[in-house]
Amino acid sequence: MEKEITKEPTLSFGTAVKKVWSNMLNLSGRSRRSEFWYYILFIVILEVIISIIPSAIIPVEGQMAIELILWLSALSVGVRRIHDAGFNPIWLYINVASAVLLYAYYIGSGLSRELQAINIDPTLLYSYISNPLFILLNTIMFITFLIVFVITLLDSSLKENKYGYSPKYVVK
Repeated sequence: MEKEITKEPTLSFGTAVKKVWSNMLNLSGRSRRSEFWYYILFIVILEVIISIIPSAIIPVEGQMAIELILWLSALSVGVRRIHDAGFNPIWLYINVASAVLLYAYYIGSGLSRELQAINIDPTLLYSYISNPLFILLNTIMFITFLIVFVITLLDSSLKENKYGYSPKYVVK
């Protein structure tokens, strides 16, 4: 008797967000496209709301804590989404590492201070952004972002892969 493969219905927005929150620190297993993209939509909505709320209501430290929680949960669902498509999440890790290093450059080099100045010195600004390290980190971050973006758009691998059973296609 041949086994039948059925496709599970697409997750709803609320179900997807709940699923991500319940697996916030889980870097194993698989996540469907709907789970991943609904959660990204949830993050965008929260980011807009957070940017509108004055810091008198939610202090900057509170906003930063919310941001950290959101992006750590996005990292975990991103890893599971890449697993679901059948790929190794190394590209996502490289993307995150290059973003962290770029942020460290932004703070450590003085670029952040220069961008906040009232009268920005164009030659000084050019010296920061023409630095080979700045260019390299931006290039790595951009290329790995494109790779991760394309992978997250791919359909679930139909059968079980080394990351587990498909949450989309169920064998009955």
